[in-house]
Amino acid sequence: MIHELLMTPQSVQALTNLLKAVRHRSNYNDVLAAVSEVSTKLLQANDIALASQEKLSTFAAKVNDHETEITHLKNWDRERERYELKDIAGGMFVRVEKGCMGDFESAHKFCSTCSEQHFKSPLQQEKVAVGRRLKLICHRCKSSPIFDSYLKNS
Repeated sequence: MIHELLMTPQSVQALTNLLKAVRHRSNYNDVLAAVSEVSTKLLQANDIALASQEKLSTFAAKVNDHETEITHLKNWDRERERYELKDIAGGMFVRVEKGCMGDFESAHKFCSTCSEQHFKSPLQQEKVAVGRRLKLICHRCKSSPIFDSYLKNS
């Protein structure tokens, strides 16, 4: 892009030189050839300017995307601070609201794996058909650990 921008003054200089040369020519064909050459140089300069503008537009869109992502990550960090990682069933970690009172069974639980990937994905509890076992399902990452019972919340 810088190369194209540096070429623009050279094109304008060539145009100026051609116009000076045209003044001293009396032959119509020579004048016509000079005008044609000037037109070509102007078109090249215009193409360079348009290409540079397109590149700048692309860069501006990328900057906007990055700013949006940064805002999302900052908001996520604030939201994540509201939750803490807790062992709820002997080795099964989930995110629950800080200061969660009562038992883990009734608490809102969020997938710790998805939380590390900047997503707040609720876990849904189901009973397993065999025995009295429980399962927490994350519909985003498809994890579904099975366990016997919740630990006491302390």
